[in-house]
Amino acid sequence: MSTPRWLVRLGQRLKAAALAAGRFGVRTRSKIVKYPPLFQVYRVVVLIIGLALVVAGLIMCVTPGPGLATIFLGLLVLSTEFPWALRVMEWAKEKTHAAIDVVKEYAQRSSPADADGTLEPSAIVPTASVPSDVDAGLVAENAN
Repeated sequence: MSTPRWLVRLGQRLKAAALAAGRFGVRTRSKIVKYPPLFQVYRVVVLIIGLALVVAGLIMCVTPGPGLATIFLGLLVLSTEFPWALRVMEWAKEKTHAAIDVVKEYAQRSSPADADGTLEPSAIVPTASVPSDVDAGLVAENAN
């Protein structure tokens, strides 16, 4: 069974549109840079979108949602035009990796597993020492 012609034509048109959009984006950016007033408007729009994403990410840190991912996305948008945002993003990335390393180290240190990777029985079920007279009293109460 061969692919229908309409589907092949649709794929070709979509591919051509994607290539044209890529060229459009590059050409548009180069034209914007040539006109300083238009370039300043472009930078303000990038600033507004990036800051909106960062603020939304901060709000999502205390409410349900992908807060950190949104903050990084906002910094990514800002870093396309502002070098300070790129430095902030690199700093945040370094701190995130350092925090992940600390958590991994803590998890390995506090793991109840033995050196061979097996769990100790006391790690699975905590044992409590019960005085024998209390245990005997409970048995006597349950017998009645």
